[in-house]
Amino acid sequence: MKSKITRITAILAGAGLMLSAAVLFAMDGIAPFAPPSAQSPKDMEITDPGRFLEAASIINRTEIEMGRLANERGQRASIRKLGERKVHDHAILENKIKALAIPKDIVLSKVLDIRHQQMVDKPATYSGSAFDRHYVEDQGRCLQKAIALFQRSEEHT
Repeated sequence: MKSKITRITAILAGAGLMLSAAVLFAMDGIAPFAPPSAQSPKDMEITDPGRFLEAASIINRTEIEMGRLANERGQRASIRKLGERKVHDHAILENKIKALAIPKDIVLSKVLDIRHQQMVDKPATYSGSAFDRHYVEDQGRCLQKAIALFQRSEEHT
């Protein structure tokens, strides 16, 4: 289990770097990006940087809420520590996204959309080892979707 946590931590760090790079491209207006949607990442259309910043903000705020849940509900210390780290790292990214949005007069939503709120609400029903198991599985699936989104965006730049 420890190696799985270590692997997920490394993958999440990589995804954070991918998000940072994408946000920097959006700041410079170099290329448009794809927003999240109810469709699969391969069906997403490329749109303007403002929509990307909104999507990145929603993803970040979802990760912050998921990290808080992990810190509160996780049974294993490693899960709680991962949650604490996610809150810290994604809060920094969220501040960078806000800083990019302000000069472009992009107003970011302050609440999660329905789909992302459901992603937070579902694991909130678990606790202890059941929470740990579902959290690790969900994080792996979410990360795969995020990577696919950024890869799709990169293909169109």
